[in-house]
Amino acid sequence: TAGLGNASGAFSQGKILQTVSTTKTDTFSSSAGSENDITGLSASITPSSSSSKILISAILSYGGDGNSYGGIYLQDNSSGSYDYTFRADAANANDGVAMGRFIATADTENSYKLKNTSFEFLHSSNTTNAITYKLRVNCTYGLFKLNRVNTIDSGAYRSLGTSTLTLMEIAA
Repeated sequence: TAGLGNASGAFSQGKILQTVSTTKTDTFSSSAGSENDITGLSASITPSSSSSKILISAILSYGGDGNSYGGIYLQDNSSGSYDYTFRADAANANDGVAMGRFIATADTENSYKLKNTSFEFLHSSNTTNAITYKLRVNCTYGLFKLNRVNTIDSGAYRSLGTSTLTLMEIAA
């Protein structure tokens, strides 16, 4: 602290105030043409200050049909109802309406391989109310399968995984 003068409180910004995490070990699947909540991958946190930021991290293990395409959305209820946490601006959306952007993609080319995708996002919550964050998947083609490959048999192609969602309150 030499040369810093009064350093009290100088390191309070950026401090992790609390952490909440959930791990999903069972499987989930979603078919093409639907957007669904990924059951078991939601978590709630109550910020201690409206100026705090919430760091959201997720690691997903997935598989599916060969050449399936899935997009992962992050939603939260900080405004009172569920909405996309990350939005496109209206000028760049197809029909002038702000659309939720995928926060991660989950594409497969081989139905026997387990893959991983991950993301981190820093959210300005602006509230001290409890916030629930949840993950949704929009499978545009084929089947999306969380924590498993498409084909599970008793042979060498039996691959299972785990997925996590972690929330950290960061002092601002």
